[in-house]
Parts: sequence; structure tokens; C-alpha cells
Amino acid sequence: MFSELGYYICDGKIFETKLKAMMYANDKKLPIKWHFNDKEFDSYNWAIEPEQSLDSLYDARARQIREQFDYVILSYSGGSDTNNILESFLRQNLLIDEVVTSWALDVTSKFIVCNENVKDPWNNNAEFYLHTRHRLEYIKLKSPRTKITVLDSSKSILDGLLDNDNATWVETKNDVFNVTGAFQYNPLYFSNIRKSFDSLKKVAYIIGAEKPKLVLIDDKLYMFFNDKSASLIPLRENVVEYTNIRPVLFYWSPDSCAMLAKQAHTVLKYIRTNESAKQIWRSRDFRVARRIQEELLKTIIYTTWNPNWFQVKKSISDWNCELDYWFTRGLKQSKQYSIWTDGLQNLIPHISNFLIYENGIAKGTIAYHSNYHYIGSL
Repeated sequence: MFSELGYYICDGKIFETKLKAMMYANDKKLPIKWHFNDKEFDSYNWAIEPEQSLDSLYDARARQIREQFDYVILSYSGGSDTNNILESFLRQNLLIDEVVTSWALDVTSKFIVCNENVKDPWNNNAEFYLHTRHRLEYIKLKSPRTKITVLDSSKSILDGLLDNDNATWVETKNDVFNVTGAFQYNPLYFSNIRKSFDSLKKVAYIIGAEKPKLVLIDDKLYMFFNDKSASLIPLRENVVEYTNIRPVLFYWSPDSCAMLAKQAHTVLKYIRTNESAKQIWRSRDFRVARRIQEELLKTIIYTTWNPNWFQVKKSISDWNCELDYWFTRGLKQSKQYSIWTDGLQNLIPHISNFLIYENGIAKGTIAYHSNYHYIGSL
């Protein structure tokens, strides 16, 4: 079990996946508790700002990973989080053995609009053409020894549903049930990746989750972690058969406490000097966090991000995710669509006490978060 990625406890029993915990707890009407490196995070003094710079802390984390593993893979989108990881390796001349980037290019081709003014979330795959592919060329130039693997997940998504041929596809998932999240990030679908994994020793599969979650309560800034972000890319359920591969959270790791604290204090300083930012971090609206906070965070905690690079707006829906527009609109008459919706409908009665509803329709699962960690006061 990859316990550092989080786990759930209900009725004294440990569950690695949220789905199994919810299914166990639902009929019994029992509460669930999410645990995410509680011992390390609860004992750290977050109110003390580390003296080192953010970039030096990012660099230290990159060195640590490079020294601990024989082969380092970066799951790379080109977004601010993974780009910052990339740069922390490059500026130290540390080798990233392989960069893997996954996009549903073929199946979404009719829906992609390669126009930098079209930044709605449904146009997500345009990021590959308007931004990420240029960053891959940059990697080739800066690190010629790095292997670059572009995975077109179109077939893996559709086959992933057809391989089940019924509604039971949900049973292997954790908490991500939209099509993109559930099926796009499965490197083992590709035979060349499997062959590579078979020949390797100790592999780090770096995941760029995530920016610090922060909230102002009575003008005091607190940091917390939530399970939705920790399980955003369901890599662990896809590589479980390989004991030599370890999903590694670059930022949200017990080894990154100083980095996380520095990020939080950097944000606190920004809020203190920007009156409008106070209201943004006082908000409990998920949409504000996704669309406004995260956009600001890119420029506050990363020196490596260029705000002129093309990025679509963040998705805010769970099951009916905006990134799935090509599927929920374009393939509505397909067998895969029926399998997907049947899976969700069959799932609902088994986890009904843990769902968010809108107008009587299940929209997704409730989120769990860690304890709040005090950073400082305004």
C-alpha cells in the first residue's frame, strides 16, 4: 500500500481506496476519516518560515529524488507544477531519465480549437499543440539524454471502458470517475512502457500534485490537504502490479515540509500586501480556489512560470467533468458512453451517503481534508 498517498479508516478498518471505504460505510451509516501523512504533517511547526529560498527547496527535493531512485520519470503536462519540477532538475544538471506526457489527441481532434483565445476547460487538449509540445522541444535542447514519451491515450480510454463491457469498471477505481481522470493516465496500457518498466530497477514516477491549499479564517492563514487533489491522477491503481515503481508526490510529501511551509509563508506575505487577495483566500467557494487562487499561485510560488503560456481554465466539475466534453457530447450514442453512465448509476446506491447532489442528481463524491495547520496572522 502506498500509504504516503493517503488512506481511509472506517470502523477501525484501513482502506487504500476511497471507493472501498465508502461502500463499506454506506449501509452501516458510519463515518470515514481520511489520513494523509498525519504524523509528519501534524508534528511540523508550520508557523516558522524556512530561511532558504523556494527555488533552493525545490532543488533540494529534486536532488533527493534523483539520489533515491535508479530511474526518474516525470509525469509532465507542461503546467506550472510539473514545469517547475522540470526546471528544478535542469538548473542543477540532474537527469530526468524520462518525461511522459498523456493526451487524448486523436479522439478529441474534432473538438480541439487551436486558438489562444479559447481557454474554456473543454479545450484542454489544445494545450498540447499550443504549449506542451514546445516545452518538449525545450527539454530536448536542454537535456538530450532525457527520453521523451508522448502517449495518445485515445485508444486506452475507449478500450478501458470496452474491456469491462459492463458497469463494473468503477470497481477498480479510487475516487476519480470522470472518463479523462479514470482512464487517461494508465501508462501500462502501452506495451513499450510495460517493456521499459520490466527492465528497470527502482523507479520514481513523479506527480506534480499540488499547490498549497490555504484559507484565511479570522485573518489567520491555515494550510490543509484534501483527498481530491491527492487522488487526482490515479497512478497507484494502474501500477500496483509493479513493485519497483513508486508514485512520488514532489510537493505534497512528508519530505517536503520545509518547501510547503515556505510556499505558505510566501503566500502570506503576498496577501498582507495585496488587499484584494484577502477576500480571495477568505472564500470557501471551490470555484474561487480553482479559477482565481490557483492562477495567482502560479506567479507567487514559482519563478519558472510564464503567464503568457497557453493554459485553459481549471475544470470545476467532478463526474461530468468539463475535460470530457469530447466524450459526453461527441460519443453520447456510443457503447462506451453507456458503459460509463451505467457504471455511475450502479455505483450511486452503494455510496449514496457520500455524494454531492444538485437538483437531485449526483454530481460527485464529498471531499475530505486534513487538519488545518496554522501559518501566521495578517
